[in-house]
Amino acid sequence: MYVQTTRNICTRNCYDTCSILAHVENGRLVKVSGDFQQLYTLGTLCSKGYSYVDYVYHPDRILYPLHQIPRGSGKWQRITWDEAIQEISAHILKIYKETGNFLPLAFLRGTGSSGVLAQALLYMLSSLGSITEIENLGVGVAGQDSCMLDFGKFVPKDPEEMKNTDLVILWGVNPASTAIHQMRILQKIRREDGKVILIDVFPSRSVNHVDDYIQIRPGGDGALALAILRELLYKNSIDYRFIIEESEGWENFRDWLLEFDPEVLYRASGISREKITFLADKIRNSCSAAFWIGKGLQFYSNSGQNIRAIQALAVAGGLMEEPGGGVYTAYNCNRFGNEVWQSILNENKEHDNRRLSFQSLTTEFAAFNPGVRMLWVTQSNPLAQGIDLHTFRENLNQLELIVTTEHFLTETARISDIVLPATTLFETEDIVIGRWHKWLGLNEQAIQPLGESRSELEIARELSRVLNKEVMGICPFPDERTSKEWLNLILNPQRYLELGIENYEQLKDGPRKIILSGVDLTPEKDKRYRFLVPEAIEQGWPEIPSLVEPIEPPASYPYRFICVHKVERFNSQLGNLSWLREGQEHEGILLGEELAQLKGIVTGNHVTVYNQYSEVVLTAKVSQDIPDKVLICTARQDINGKSINNLVSNKETDLKRLFKKFPGFAYHDCFVNVAR
Repeated sequence: MYVQTTRNICTRNCYDTCSILAHVENGRLVKVSGDFQQLYTLGTLCSKGYSYVDYVYHPDRILYPLHQIPRGSGKWQRITWDEAIQEISAHILKIYKETGNFLPLAFLRGTGSSGVLAQALLYMLSSLGSITEIENLGVGVAGQDSCMLDFGKFVPKDPEEMKNTDLVILWGVNPASTAIHQMRILQKIRREDGKVILIDVFPSRSVNHVDDYIQIRPGGDGALALAILRELLYKNSIDYRFIIEESEGWENFRDWLLEFDPEVLYRASGISREKITFLADKIRNSCSAAFWIGKGLQFYSNSGQNIRAIQALAVAGGLMEEPGGGVYTAYNCNRFGNEVWQSILNENKEHDNRRLSFQSLTTEFAAFNPGVRMLWVTQSNPLAQGIDLHTFRENLNQLELIVTTEHFLTETARISDIVLPATTLFETEDIVIGRWHKWLGLNEQAIQPLGESRSELEIARELSRVLNKEVMGICPFPDERTSKEWLNLILNPQRYLELGIENYEQLKDGPRKIILSGVDLTPEKDKRYRFLVPEAIEQGWPEIPSLVEPIEPPASYPYRFICVHKVERFNSQLGNLSWLREGQEHEGILLGEELAQLKGIVTGNHVTVYNQYSEVVLTAKVSQDIPDKVLICTARQDINGKSINNLVSNKETDLKRLFKKFPGFAYHDCFVNVAR
């Protein structure tokens, strides 16, 4: 029997952005495999990727528009698309008629898809006029902001260049679980007598694939970087050429570092002088070294300042000069194609959106003027992934209409008035670019949409038509433009030249490497690394990358609660796939032996983890590798039907106003108590 094969790309918010071959028989997706023409993922997928057939055809998938009356009752009615779009349109126009603007319409788009056309709904709504745009959840912005602050720009490095180094320090990243294709490069480095060192709060899965492991105090990364740099300074192992010719402010920073008490750095990092000397010697004796800053490192209230210290170490320690060396971090690929989307707004819109952080939905909701009356959520599950969830849920109850675009009835979908069925990546065409690697490819439509599911572009086009039918010319979004026309605009002649193709459909022959320009806030200025940044004071932080210690837990909740990712799942996603859930009921928290003895806890006990916000029940596992003041949560985010994020407050990270204009969440500054 004839099997058709299409090229597809996993669009989830992941380091790997795997290239996929979809095998279709009689119009049905029967198998997925890796695409060997994409030389980073090189023909392999993770367990999540291999589960896509089950995901697409799962019996619980939403295939038709649903209306819930009353909200939260669980009483769902199937409605037509015409009815759904008509009600949404009527509410948008009602808001406009009563207020004279669209600010009471809020839109929250998460990171569930990195496809370019997956942004269509945001820009269609924004073309109406200024709406309220809620910043997406859980994005580590501290790394990008610190880079923008000190370097003046953010240009993501190509992770494939890491193969040219002989020393890689994994700083708060766990690639064995979250970036499995980078492991091939790391193992190649080790086979060729290079070294890979892991710095983390606990020995993650990656500890079995490195040469050395350094256990750090949570949030003490900046202290460690400064201690290493101080050691290099005393050993005269500093890159003075780069400092003199390509940086400024070194003297101010150097003088502070030499005068600062090193014992404070040792204590704040939790690492001995001997281990710091060991790390300094590894760096100074390497030919080319790389620091890989993980997302976990970016979830503390002092994350930005910590990363500034790591960058200072990289610059002064000579990492920026050698092939493959330097600082690596993931980046936000949503800016790709922005010039095309923005052209709609520039032609038809006088004002920018009111952009708000997710935190503001809990801390400033009552102060919004005008207030938010309608919320549309897409590619996100904020009632599992958000923070201060009790307050967030209370504020949602005050809204007139909640719309969610989804594949399944997530916790957020269950409190919505209208749920719209979304297509999966196999049911729509798009262009996808890596969030870590530098490959771009065409995501072909492999199968017809199941049921009545629609892509975000189709939803945007239909809503635009209905709005214009009701009020002529109110929505300037080009609803006649097809996906093919959009993609031809997004991949402009310059992009075609870079990719070596003449039209986007040639990407059906395979993905291509792409050159990314990065983000430059002041392109007219000469870019020199700055050890001294006066603008940092405007954000309430030091001019130099000096020490900001991690915050201490309160007496009532003395244990830091840190959640980690595992290779077989992704936040609250994929939780309904049975073969990925095997054994998850036994997962919970890891705790140290001393704490377990103090609380009378043994492996297998059900324990209550609680603080002033909420409590969750998890299964305990005692481990000698866990620090005594730390609990490591390995459970799925929404295990037992209750998000572990109920424990998380609205605490923010530090640097927060350059790249995304909003702070990230200090997820790892979550403090709890525990009892049997």
